[in-house]
Amino acid sequence: MILRPKPDIVSGEYLAWAINHSTTQRYFDSVARGTKLRMVSRASLEHLDLDIPDIETQRKIVAIAALADWEQALSIQAAGLRKELTSKILGERAKRPRRAAATERITK
Repeated sequence: MILRPKPDIVSGEYLAWAINHSTTQRYFDSVARGTKLRMVSRASLEHLDLDIPDIETQRKIVAIAALADWEQALSIQAAGLRKELTSKILGERAKRPRRAAATERITK
């Protein structure tokens, strides 16, 4: 089935966001049939109740959702870089020669 939104009522981007929203996905999970290939019937789609705000609000919701996704991706990237930097710092620290006094205490 192909959904064709009426552009004066709902934007395609907002419809995609709404369909992928966790609440809608839970609804689809509850009405889906099948084991290997889960299918949602046309009747279940017709009973789907989506909140459709005005076009300007839809645009803002889509923009904010995109920014949230971007923030999450950057956070994951920053965490990876932080881990890499920490590993390099600790690796360099481990390679430093020990001071003679510290070495003597350990060997005595």
